[in-house]
Amino acid sequence: MFIALPNVDKSFTCTFFGPVAMFEELKKSNDDHIIKFFNDKLPGVTKHISQDDVATQFRRNPHLPLINIKCNPHHFKDSAVILGDAANAIVPFYGQGMNA
Repeated sequence: MFIALPNVDKSFTCTFFGPVAMFEELKKSNDDHIIKFFNDKLPGVTKHISQDDVATQFRRNPHLPLINIKCNPHHFKDSAVILGDAANAIVPFYGQGMNA
């Protein structure tokens, strides 16, 4: 998944999500392989960002893992219930749960 969040100065802050194994493979690859990956898997990205910048940005910004912590129980006696993404530590847009 690749998201782009707009900034006030009309630029975007982009975030690329994927499995850890994919990031590990790309980190070991040369720039041409990274550019080919983005062209093949996320062609909309390289239409708006120069191909050289895609590889540079990928290398400059470290992979940070997402975590998922589940809580149990999801209720407190008979007075409160935790639903959707509130029940774990995953960010709402990733889980697409009730709280998003």
